[in-house]
Parts: sequence; C-alpha cells; structure tokens
Amino acid sequence: FDLFEYARHFLHCCSRLLGLEHRSRRGLIGVDFNGRRVNVRCGLIGFDVTRTRELRDSQEVVQLKKQIANKFEGKTVIVSCDKIDRLSGTSLKLTAFESLMKFSTSLWYGKLVMVQLLRFPYTTYAAT
Repeated sequence: FDLFEYARHFLHCCSRLLGLEHRSRRGLIGVDFNGRRVNVRCGLIGFDVTRTRELRDSQEVVQLKKQIANKFEGKTVIVSCDKIDRLSGTSLKLTAFESLMKFSTSLWYGKLVMVQLLRFPYTTYAAT
C-alpha cells in the first residue's frame, strides 16, 4: 500500500468482513487466512521532482510531446507509464479502458487515445 492508512483500512476490512485478526510477526503485520499468511507492506512512492522537471523539459521529451500532439491532434490523449509487473494493475487499466470504449462509444469513439508505456522493473524511466 502507498500509505499506512490504506493498509490499516484493508486490515480493518479483513477484521470486519472476514472476522480475521491482524497481528505483527517478525516485524511484519498481516493476517492468516485459509492456512496462508498474508502480510501487508507500506511503501511510499517518491520521485525526484527536480529530475522529473529536467526530463520533462529535455529536448527529447519536448520533441516527443510535439510528435504526439501532431499525431493525435483534436483528440484526448491518456498517457500512462507503468513497470511490467503482475501487480502493477496494467491489465485492470486496459480492461477499464476497453469497458469505457465499449459502453461510451458514442461519446469517445475516434476522440480518445491511450498511450501505455511499460518499463522493466528496477529501471528508471530515463533508462528506457
């Protein structure tokens, strides 16, 4: 979870909905369910703001932005950058986009573009 508050909410839901008690074991907090231990981890997602601005303003990115703007002129563009990871949620995002296009065809058909960028885990965006 990104925030401890989200983890706490998840554990509270496990307690209320499933009757599970969470406890700390060897420095990890989690629940036991059907003979398996499910640990909860919190990890803040931080990024270097200065480096991000430098990349945004770099000649390469400015040129790429112009190319995308020209290619998709008059359309709404959704750009997403994710790492290739089964837990990243990319498949859910693509399913949601598919549903949006299926059920809102008259509103978005031909007007909406999704650009999905994927990177390998443990690499920076600048390296890909």
